[in-house]
Amino acid sequence: MNMLTLVGAAFAALLASISSSRAEFPDKPIQLTVGSSAGGYPDVLSRGVQKIMSSKLGQPVVILNQPGAMGALTASQMTSTTADGYSLATVLISTIAVAPHLLKVNYDADSFDYICQIYEAPMAVMVAKNSPWKSLDDLFKFAKDNPGQLLYASPGAGSINQIAMGALLKKKGVTGIHAPLGTSAAAYQAIAADQANTIADNTSAIRTYEVRPLALLSNTPVPWMPDVPTVASLGIEIETPVWAGIVAPKGLKPDVRAKLESACKAGVEDVSYLEMTKNLAVVNKYRNSMTSSASRRTSLTNTRHSFGS
Repeated sequence: MNMLTLVGAAFAALLASISSSRAEFPDKPIQLTVGSSAGGYPDVLSRGVQKIMSSKLGQPVVILNQPGAMGALTASQMTSTTADGYSLATVLISTIAVAPHLLKVNYDADSFDYICQIYEAPMAVMVAKNSPWKSLDDLFKFAKDNPGQLLYASPGAGSINQIAMGALLKKKGVTGIHAPLGTSAAAYQAIAADQANTIADNTSAIRTYEVRPLALLSNTPVPWMPDVPTVASLGIEIETPVWAGIVAPKGLKPDVRAKLESACKAGVEDVSYLEMTKNLAVVNKYRNSMTSSASRRTSLTNTRHSFGS
């Protein structure tokens, strides 16, 4: 091979490198890892947003499920992934605000770039449909008159369900016994069998289980529960919404972040997604990167108070 050929090959390689470095984002598929099982609400709603994001970005957004450890496995991987916009994750409030208190993780709430929030579900205090308690005051009266006999169920120790109910009882100066039962299904089975009295869970549970809400752990009523009072209307200051959002490794370029945020906004505001959230009894509540970060800070503050730190 002569010198001219070598120089030509080197110049061609340089041009290819420059062209590649200037390729407009995105020029290949994007992976969105969901830190929960397929079929759960975070997965279903991530897939609803994913379809619109793929169309908006002009590249497939491919979902990978990675359940376990409150989503901490997924979040941990994000910290060692290149911040190029091609690796995203759906994380939950438990991933960001709870797991760092209970698990040994290599991240904190400031380890990510927040793209957007995709949904929010207010929590409610629920009892079995045949429970004699018709109001939150009935529950509090039982707890006060029968110390140590109120059993509140949850999927597990450290779950947002436990934190929310524990914070509510603390506010009212009454006590209860926590029953961590491993899964949401087991918790609701215990309530149905009168082996547990109550549970704090997101409002979507009314679509799945035979329960009756006593009050919303929220300052704002929801349209699908017009007759259920908020704790704020009862003079109790506590709000514990469950939310999920899309994050990226820290350090995204501003233009990449802006494109991802715009695509996510299109997904959350799409008519098909609006219908999906309505059917699942969750709030279609888009927040951009800035307001999503503010929501995350509020969740952290509330969770730290619940853990006593």
